[in-house]
Amino acid sequence: MIGANYTVEQFRQRAAYTVNTIAGSDTNRPIFCITLWTYFGDLCTNVEGPHGKGLADPYREVLRQIVKDCPYPNVHLLE
Repeated sequence: MIGANYTVEQFRQRAAYTVNTIAGSDTNRPIFCITLWTYFGDLCTNVEGPHGKGLADPYREVLRQIVKDCPYPNVHLLE
C-alpha cells in the first residue's frame, strides 16, 4: 500500500477491516499478519521522497496495533 500512496490512516482502515473480517469468519483458523519486510528504504539513509528511510515504520506500527486491538483470539503478528 505504500507504493500505491495510501496514507497511514487509509491503510489502518483497510487493514483493520480486512483482518477483522477474515479472522471473524472462522475463529478456528489461525490468521497471521506479517509486518512489512525490510526493503531498500529501510537501509538507504540518503533516499528521499516516497521511499525514504523510516517511511514503513508507521505502517508497521499500525499493523501491530490492529492485531493488538483485534477481538479474535486467532490473530497473530509476525515481525
